[in-house]
Amino acid sequence: MIRLQIIHSFVLLLAFFQILPVYAETDPYEPSARLESGPFQGELIDSRHKRSIVQLPQEEAKKYQASPRNTVVANFYHEGKFWIAVIPHNAVKEVMLQKDQFPSPIPAAHTQLRFTMKRGKGLKLFPQFGDHKPAESEVNEIVFSAEATMVQGDKYGVLKGMSGRFGVAYRLMSLKDSYLRIVYGPDHHVEQVKVKLKPSERQAVLQRALQLSHEKGMEDVYHTLCNSCTTTAFGVLDDTVKYGVLSKVGALFDRIPVLPRTYLYLRGLIPLQDLIKNPTPSLEEEFAHWKNDEGLAKQWEKSLVEAQADAKAFEKFMSTRSSQSCSVFSRLLGKGSR
Repeated sequence: MIRLQIIHSFVLLLAFFQILPVYAETDPYEPSARLESGPFQGELIDSRHKRSIVQLPQEEAKKYQASPRNTVVANFYHEGKFWIAVIPHNAVKEVMLQKDQFPSPIPAAHTQLRFTMKRGKGLKLFPQFGDHKPAESEVNEIVFSAEATMVQGDKYGVLKGMSGRFGVAYRLMSLKDSYLRIVYGPDHHVEQVKVKLKPSERQAVLQRALQLSHEKGMEDVYHTLCNSCTTTAFGVLDDTVKYGVLSKVGALFDRIPVLPRTYLYLRGLIPLQDLIKNPTPSLEEEFAHWKNDEGLAKQWEKSLVEAQADAKAFEKFMSTRSSQSCSVFSRLLGKGSR
């Protein structure tokens, strides 16, 4: 017993000094996933913020007073942490495709799907561990987003994304947390396009996104052109919507993230006038008042401190790997000289 306590204290100490991230200590839905390829193959993925969802079986879902027709998932991201989310049946009012135009040496953008829930059908949230009391308010705006995952402190790059260096998390999060990441601090322009869907298709698109995230988990390898945010968002739409002949041809196009409106038009999912001039306000225009949100300000300050710690952790990680490589090389040279 004493030995276990010593080990436990040592692990927490390592985590404190950013040497070994600890997630699963109390969170049963932490994936503990490792990169499948690239220069960091086998290394632990940083999943403190990016995770795919886990769909709970019906027996477990009952703990959260969920109807059999509702979907209950773990790893829903909101207010900087993960929650159990109860997603009502037939709840989606509207689907939008969002394009985050971020600075890059070559034209690049991030694409994701936004779901607006019907009044009275927001997501109910419960802590993933500990107290099972629900959050004070329901979440009515959510986002599905496929994003590159990496070791702690590593940075995304468009060209790096073609090397097998990153994994993928199929995230489900609140719109407000997405806003924090792409608008509040970075101040990016986020275009929003309303997708023309039948009422039944709107819910079906969300269900397909949930299914994909649960089935894929954290094991996929990211690729900027072949398995990215854009290919995933359009893949979810293509798996759900029944297209006509011409739209099926249009569905072959989904690789270039800066052209989402064109791709939607080719699929018959927006009218020509929306392609020529998008009538929907940008995310930063629609929620301009969030710039003064005290909660977001605190989250952003925390993220800046964390980013600095991550940069130091990555520097230390690379230094350790370099030392290990030199040590191995020296031993090989030593063997060869005998």
